[in-house]
Amino acid sequence: MLAEDRYKRIVNMVNLSGAARTVEIARSLGVSEATVRRDLGLLSDRGLLKRTHGGAIVVAESTSFEPLYAAKARQQNEAKARIGRAAAALIADGQTIILDSGTTAIAVARACHDKRVSVLTLDLKVAEELADAPAVTVHVMGGQLRRGFYSLVGPHAEQALRQFHVNTFFLGADAVSVGGGVTNATTEEVNVKRLAIAAARTVVLVADATKFGHDAMFTVCPLGDVDRVITDRSLALSDQEELAEAGVAFDIV
Repeated sequence: MLAEDRYKRIVNMVNLSGAARTVEIARSLGVSEATVRRDLGLLSDRGLLKRTHGGAIVVAESTSFEPLYAAKARQQNEAKARIGRAAAALIADGQTIILDSGTTAIAVARACHDKRVSVLTLDLKVAEELADAPAVTVHVMGGQLRRGFYSLVGPHAEQALRQFHVNTFFLGADAVSVGGGVTNATTEEVNVKRLAIAAARTVVLVADATKFGHDAMFTVCPLGDVDRVITDRSLALSDQEELAEAGVAFDIV
C-alpha cells in the first residue's frame, strides 16, 4: 500500500468514528504499530488529526480532508436519493448530460434508468450504475483513476471534455458557501469540473445539506456560475436565507 493511500485510510478511520487506537489502525491496515505511530505524527503535523496517547482523535473540520468513497456511500443516503430524483426530473429525453463524480451523482444516475439520454461521466461508479440502463448511452471520459474515489482526472479527461457541448452538467461539491462558492478538498478534480461547467448550457449543483455553510480548500467556481441548486430539506434556515439573498435559485427536496 502506498503511503498516501495509507494516510487517507487512517484519516478516514479517525473521522468516521471520532477516534482510533494505534493497535486497531495497524491491524486494519496490516502494518506495524511503529509505522502507524510515524504516520500519526505526520498527519498530526498536517493538521488532519490530533495524536493522543495510544492513538488519535478527530480535529475540527479540515478543508483538505475528503472521505473515501466507501465512507461517503454510507452518508445522507435518503437525502441523496431525493436529490437524485429531483435532478432527473429536469432531464428531457434526447438530452446530453454530464454527471460529476461522487455518491450524489450516482443517486442522479440511479434515477435516470428509464430515460432516453446520453450521459458523459468522470466516475466509474456512475458508469457502472448506468451500464444496464437500456435507453441510456454512456460515455466514460478517459483519464487517471483516483484510487479510493473512482473518479477520472488529468489531461486525458480534460482533453476529452473540451470536445463536448451538453445540455446540463450535474455538479457535485465537497463544500458550498455563498462567499466561497463551490469548493473541493483536493485539487485533482478542479480542472475537470471547470471544463464540464464550460461545456454545459446549464449547471445544476446537487449537494446535500451537510455540504453547506463551509469551504473546502480549492475553489471550483462561484455560485454565480451555477444555474440551480438542488439540496435536501435539512438545509439550515440561515443557509437558505443566504442563498436567497445572493439570488441563487434553489430547490429543497
